[in-house]
Amino acid sequence: MRSARQITYKASLFFVFVAVLLATQKWKEIRMMQASEISRDWVTPVTNITDMEQTPTRPNVHQSYNDLHKADTAILDLVEWEELSLRGLDQPDEEATRSSTDPVIKAEHSCRPPPGISKTCCLGTFSTGGNVNPKTRHHCSKAFWGKENQWQQLQQLVRSFYESNLILQTNNNSKTVQCDICQIVELARIHNLNITLLGDSMHSQVFDGLLCELQRRQYDIETRAIDRKLNTSTYQSMRYRTILQVQSPIWKLINASRNTPVQITYDMLYLLPVKVPSVSIMEDMLANTQVLFLGMGLHWKYGQAPPGTHSGMKREAYGPAIKSFYKQVFSSTTSRVQLLVHRETSAQHFDIPGGDWFDYKEHAHKRQRQCVAYTAGASTYWREKAIRNVSMTDEYELVDVSNSQVMDSPANAKEVVSIPYHNFTEQFHRMHPTLGLDCTHYCGSPYMYYPLWRSFRRAMDRKYLQRNEEWFY
Repeated sequence: MRSARQITYKASLFFVFVAVLLATQKWKEIRMMQASEISRDWVTPVTNITDMEQTPTRPNVHQSYNDLHKADTAILDLVEWEELSLRGLDQPDEEATRSSTDPVIKAEHSCRPPPGISKTCCLGTFSTGGNVNPKTRHHCSKAFWGKENQWQQLQQLVRSFYESNLILQTNNNSKTVQCDICQIVELARIHNLNITLLGDSMHSQVFDGLLCELQRRQYDIETRAIDRKLNTSTYQSMRYRTILQVQSPIWKLINASRNTPVQITYDMLYLLPVKVPSVSIMEDMLANTQVLFLGMGLHWKYGQAPPGTHSGMKREAYGPAIKSFYKQVFSSTTSRVQLLVHRETSAQHFDIPGGDWFDYKEHAHKRQRQCVAYTAGASTYWREKAIRNVSMTDEYELVDVSNSQVMDSPANAKEVVSIPYHNFTEQFHRMHPTLGLDCTHYCGSPYMYYPLWRSFRRAMDRKYLQRNEEWFY
């Protein structure tokens, strides 16, 4: 027979086992409750950031999507380092004062973005005939600090633009994302869309503005620049490419299986059609792009500028070139483009009615060598008129997302979505840099590009937003 001690020992082991089992089950229940609480945090919009800051701080990985990306804020005010970069264009900081009063040094010392944010995001950067260059931003001092600067006007008109270009609402309005760039990226993630920007040096600024807005919103971004070193004309060559891999730290917490980065690409191109070997590069780009954001046109000549003035094509070639490109986008068997967005050319402010550079050069001996307020002329909207003529004679429909009736209509498979920009930029003849006679490029700031994000977002919403779906966070 078993001894009493053995029985007692085994009974003790049994009770210990039961206690451990019950404790384990209780622990699982607690973890399930915590997970439930966290999941509710993702779908509850933050309505009052101040209130949230007064509650106990969660670990960074558990911050809500709204709190991290400020998704409930359409227009972000400048943060401290951006304000410093702005002041540095006019008011030197202490270190710059000790070293030099040179405006180049002032601008350099005041451009101090946090780690992970490009220096091209400092205020006053602009394209110098290609990529955006942070080393020349001192040429934008007058744009922000001159006696007749338009900096305050720019901010006011952005807010007016947003008030007149409202966003689509989901059936659950509390889940409607106010941040346009956030909405664009989330729609691309959910629908597995690659976004490509294709265009000239002004479009290079647009792409850089997009990168900076994503970084301001605290997205994680990996950047890769490619130089194909093609031995062909730069203007009809797809030599330079920049690829962004965009990711939110929150995505893996919501759905690990949908944590793939969103790819946004910029291909530099000034003129169409492309030349060999860029033909195959163009085909490959169209085969790997679902949303194409086109921005070019300034390098087609309106006037008869003197030979050697600037590289460009005659205006008669613009319509046929655009028509041929649209056909390739919509009809090529290898093209995967679902949405074609065409940005209006930005306004130029050379001293000629219409502001056109080539037209100005033809009459430069009679004109001032400075940027002037915009007045309509023969060249006004000539590129947009050419695009409209293409859409009227072909099977492509040209739609304007600033039209509220368009926003209420379903998207067409073969439509070109026009993004307004000319009317907005024509108001800012004092926002150009003072480097040479540049009345084409604009001194960069988040506000210079906000209207584009709102219009681009409206185009994406119209194509991809399902108003009855459960939203993404």
